[in-house]
Amino acid sequence: MTKVFIGFMIIALLRGCSSEVKETESRSASGNIIVTEPDVDEAISSPVLVAGKARVFEAALTVRVLTEDGRELARANIMASQGAPEFGDFSVQVSFEKPSGVSKGFVEAYSESAKDGSPINVVRVPVRFK
Repeated sequence: MTKVFIGFMIIALLRGCSSEVKETESRSASGNIIVTEPDVDEAISSPVLVAGKARVFEAALTVRVLTEDGRELARANIMASQGAPEFGDFSVQVSFEKPSGVSKGFVEAYSESAKDGSPINVVRVPVRFK
């Protein structure tokens, strides 16, 4: 009987850990933006699918494709399916021109501060260009 109870407790504890970051997710420090696509170090080409969940003011966020040195290749202003305080889903295909001589970069998602428009809740996913 004790072994069965312990088994059920272990299962219950494991199910309760599902809110942790999966290997296929990148999160902002605040946890308000979670990028599930693309994966870290994924080889991407244009257009790239950027998807995830966001809990941001008025559901507004920006997605960018950047070179490793920070040069912007593309930008998309998008809306999640709902705004804070709930999480809303987002998904967008972002077209960009592959930079010549550059093999690495980032896909970035962020929201803007209502106070001054500066980027907040920033998520940077390292990627490789195909």
